[in-house]
Amino acid sequence: MKFVGMTGVAAAVLCWSGSALAGTTTNLGVVSEYLLRGIEGSHGIAVQGGVDWSGASGVYLGTWGSELGGPGKVGDFELDTYGGWSGKLGAVTLDLGAVYYAYPDDERNPDYDYPEVYAKLGIGVLALQLYYAKDFYGEAIEAAARLAGKDNAGSYANALFTLPLSRVINLTLQAGRSGGEGVEVVYGEEYVDYGAALTQTFKRDVTLSLGAYHTTLEGDDWKVVAGLRQTVAF
Repeated sequence: MKFVGMTGVAAAVLCWSGSALAGTTTNLGVVSEYLLRGIEGSHGIAVQGGVDWSGASGVYLGTWGSELGGPGKVGDFELDTYGGWSGKLGAVTLDLGAVYYAYPDDERNPDYDYPEVYAKLGIGVLALQLYYAKDFYGEAIEAAARLAGKDNAGSYANALFTLPLSRVINLTLQAGRSGGEGVEVVYGEEYVDYGAALTQTFKRDVTLSLGAYHTTLEGDDWKVVAGLRQTVAF
């Protein structure tokens, strides 16, 4: 979700806004490659954008989409819808919610849609996140999972360290692990992804990012991803 050319780094920060950012925001951006948990999703440049609403109580709702570039298994476009609650308990920031991943090219690929629940925790420069999907990539992999004697559940856990280098420049280091039998069915094995990103914020909420990412999947190469995003608050 959100500016995923940074493999979700921005999503971790933006979802923890709570009542401090009560209201509606829109975002529009472009990335040189859409990465989700270290895996290429767009086969090149992708336009991305979304709308978010948050209330004074910490409840939030949003939707976000990205080009995928096709003609991959899940089609040309991803549309995520999510909601939850975020707030602070002392120095700890909590975020609890759910997201539904949809691939609207349903005439060709109706069965890759799936929901996922998540819990996030932030303390200072450290963020910890946990995601769980009972039906990873939906009905599309159920038959293959059954043939392999597996279920198709998947999980993702990661940690992010965001270090301010200046008032407008941050360095984020992140590492995550994709696990579960559903992940094994789709990718052949459980795996770890890791990387680093520099982000710079300019006037009028324009953010530029540059990152490098890798996974432990066999044959994977380092990926360098650049992104530019404009956010507008109402």
